[in-house]
Amino acid sequence: MPKNIAPFQRFEGRYKQGRHVRITADMMHSDAWSALKAHARMVYLHMKQKYNGQDEFFRFTYDEAWKTMKLNDQTYKRAKARLIELGFISVAENNRHRMRANVYRFSSKWQNYKKKKQSTI
Repeated sequence: MPKNIAPFQRFEGRYKQGRHVRITADMMHSDAWSALKAHARMVYLHMKQKYNGQDEFFRFTYDEAWKTMKLNDQTYKRAKARLIELGFISVAENNRHRMRANVYRFSSKWQNYKKKKQSTI
């Protein structure tokens, strides 16, 4: 095992070979992550958990948000809009008028987000 990878610990899950969600320290300490509210972070984590790493595209519906997180429609929409605004995800296929779920992809644009500095007078 490489030196920089910590071995599995029991507090991390029930199964040593279980799926995991990768969130880097760089992301967690970024201005963009700091600008997310708890619901948006939760939605992002569930999106990452659903993502299988094989295909860059994924769908995540309101029904999934309700079943997994008990988020109401407006809270989910606000969280998703904020994730798009800050560059964590982007809409790859807008199916709003087709009555199908949108298709999303993860984005690295969050790396370019800089918190606006408050002016001091």
